[in-house]
Amino acid sequence: MRDSDEDDVAASQRKEVSQGIGKSGVKASFGCIYLHWINERTLEAKTNESSQSRPDLCVTKCCGVNWSTSLAYGEARLAVHSYNNYLLCMDLINVATFCKEVVDKQLFEGILGIQIIDRMVVFYLLTLPSHGLYTLIPLASIKIPDSIQSLPALITKARAILKVLDVFDRLCVRATRANVISDRYAPTLPIGSIQQLFSESKKRKRQCVLQQEFLSLTKPYLASN
Repeated sequence: MRDSDEDDVAASQRKEVSQGIGKSGVKASFGCIYLHWINERTLEAKTNESSQSRPDLCVTKCCGVNWSTSLAYGEARLAVHSYNNYLLCMDLINVATFCKEVVDKQLFEGILGIQIIDRMVVFYLLTLPSHGLYTLIPLASIKIPDSIQSLPALITKARAILKVLDVFDRLCVRATRANVISDRYAPTLPIGSIQQLFSESKKRKRQCVLQQEFLSLTKPYLASN
């Protein structure tokens, strides 16, 4: 199937959903939310021709046949990179930057950030509680089972999953007082300034605060298995 044909099919499906007769049976007034792997610039970056931001995945709300708002962004790494502290730190900074752009431009209460390392999925919430103070709060760490036999292990993470869904439902929405979020805005630091936080040399065995935090999030799961 050609790309143009695939686009037509996708547009037709979204049109059906917007008319309330799609396969999901969701009315247009509620909209539809999709998690999809992408290789294109974010909705926020498309308004700025100089930006080339390309996250690995995003959660986007569909309104009719168009993507309307971004609700979450994420980066993913294979297991081979799980101990590469430099790449993991840069991925987390990218996630925070993507989420910050959404808060700034769409004036949301908060945005969900997702970092995937092998089968471990770590959820964050980025908020803007005060002027120029953007906080990235770790919510939960969930390890995806590697087989159907180990699928029941997800039951032990039910509380964490429900917490993420609750935060997503309550806070990943447009701010009730958009002017407050707008007044708290601060410009994004250039990537050159952010990279000063890292040593130019890369040593995978060097102690890393991010790695320690990641391990602390995974310990409860490892202890339960």
